[in-house]
Parts: sequence; structure tokens; C-alpha cells
Amino acid sequence: MEEIYANVEWTKRDDPEPPTNESSKSVPSAGHYPRNCKRGSLDRGCVLLGLLSVFLLVVLIGLAAAYNNLMRHSWDIRANLTSSIHELSAVSRELAAYRRSEHCPDRWTRFSGSCYIFSTQPLSWERAREFCIKEGADLVTIDNAEEQKFVSEKITEKTWIGLNDREEEGTWKWAMDNSSLIHPFWSERQPDNGGNSKLWGQEDCVHLEMPAKKWNDLWCDNSMNFICEKIA
Repeated sequence: MEEIYANVEWTKRDDPEPPTNESSKSVPSAGHYPRNCKRGSLDRGCVLLGLLSVFLLVVLIGLAAAYNNLMRHSWDIRANLTSSIHELSAVSRELAAYRRSEHCPDRWTRFSGSCYIFSTQPLSWERAREFCIKEGADLVTIDNAEEQKFVSEKITEKTWIGLNDREEEGTWKWAMDNSSLIHPFWSERQPDNGGNSKLWGQEDCVHLEMPAKKWNDLWCDNSMNFICEKIA
């Protein structure tokens, strides 16, 4: 036996490798990155991995910025929309008020947000007021020079207005709302309560006299034309 093995040359490999199965070698598959990528590596897979990471990072940053801008613009849009709704509501209210002020019943004349009717039927001050109230109005209240001019231009005869001091002598108030007189347009030496003469009685009601069309106090049972006023 020793002679048989003596003729066999034994060769020892310097770098023996264990037998391996070629099919079991570790090969990076799709979706897996090489495990030995280090900083500065020029391996193609490592370079692609780095570029992909940078790209994804840039995309994420861009998406985050876009989301923040979208949310900020969304709140701005909501705020602007709310403001626009409030402004539209205000305009609608003003338009409705304007349309109401434009509308007066037949035979009534509109001026500065009120409707006026100028009667041609002489009545006492009290009966004239009853007529106005039945029409949803009252004897006219003259608040300023513009309104005084407006009513003066419409009359051709003595005309009752709503001013009176029936409750307290010398305390002049308007019939419509019992408000105090602020802007008087009295004729010269008026009011005079009839000069306190029994001939004229208590002059507690006011009319526009002719031709001056200024105010004069007179006995309330006198009959004359009158002016009714109501809010348009």
C-alpha cells in the first residue's frame, strides 16, 4: 500500500476555497443596495444610490414647501372669502335700503328717504293728523333747511306742519315722534301765541304761512291744507 501512495503527487493549494454553489452567491437584487458603499466610493451602484437619495430628499423638501404654501394660501383664500361675503351682505343691505327709499305710494312724493303727500282738503290740525296716521304717516317733521325748502316749493296756500306746543306752552315738539324743535324757521316776531289775545285763543299749532312760507303759530281748530310724511 505504501508503494501505491508513494507514487501519487500531493499538491496543496496555496489559497484553498471552500466549494460553493454558484446559485447561492450574494447578488444585489432589484431594490437592494450594495452593503459595502462607503463615503467617496466610485462604485456605480453606490453613486446611483447617492444620487437617488439626494433626488428623493429634494423632492420631499419641495413637497413640504408646496404643502406649506398651499395651506397658507388656503387660509388667505378663506379670509378673503369671508371678508367678501361680509362686504356683499353690506352692499345688499344698502341696495335694499336704497330701493325702499326709491319707492313711495301713488300720489306721494319722495325726498331724502321720506314720502310726502300734500293735501288739498282743508282740515283742522287734529283732523289733519288723523288723516296722516290712517295713511301710515304723520304731519310733517321739518329737520333742516333742505327739507324746509322742499316743502315750501310744493305749497300754494297756508299749510299745517307737525310742530306744536299743546302739551306745554312754549315747549315746541314734533307730532311724529315727540322730539324737540332743533332748527326753527319762524316768521318775524313768531311764535307769539296770538299776542295772548282772547280774540285769537291759544295758538298751539304751527303752519307755513303765505307768502313768506315761514312758520307761524295759530289756533289749532283753523282749517287749512297739510303735509303728511312717512319713512320710505
